[in-house]
Amino acid sequence: LAADPGLQRRAAEAAAKVAGGPGFNTMYLDALGPIHAILSETWRLTPPRPVLSRRAEGDVRFEDIEAPAETEIFVAPWHLGRDADHWHEAERFDPARWKGRLPGQAWLGAAAGAGELPGRGCVRFATSLLLAEALSRFDFRAASDAPEPARGAFLRPREGFSLHITRR
Repeated sequence: LAADPGLQRRAAEAAAKVAGGPGFNTMYLDALGPIHAILSETWRLTPPRPVLSRRAEGDVRFEDIEAPAETEIFVAPWHLGRDADHWHEAERFDPARWKGRLPGQAWLGAAAGAGELPGRGCVRFATSLLLAEALSRFDFRAASDAPEPARGAFLRPREGFSLHITRR
């Protein structure tokens, strides 16, 4: 977002309808659509949990792979979010892709099934309001190229990253 001034401007315009004043204007929550798209695209490329595990409750088959009951199965949302078979230009940050039909099994968001975040909708709403508030008040500009990720249990920049933040 900080690397795309045009996208940031459009998101800030949407955010200004909801945030930026003494309180949130809840009459315009539909205006958060672009903010939701930015968050979904961010979570597609940098999922909260890059790897999930589930235990098979019964015998299951995935194409030509059989997994007997009690097998620990690992799913990698990080890889699903970059699968070129499901996502056009999978490595590119493109919030506009969230306006159309999405590939069902290639998007897990904040997990799925028994491990799904119970307050997922609440987290999405609160994060959208927080981003809307920030965008209505500040401009963000990347101070350097995209950071190199340090892969592990959680995704984070290997050596941090810098932003230039100025008041609107």
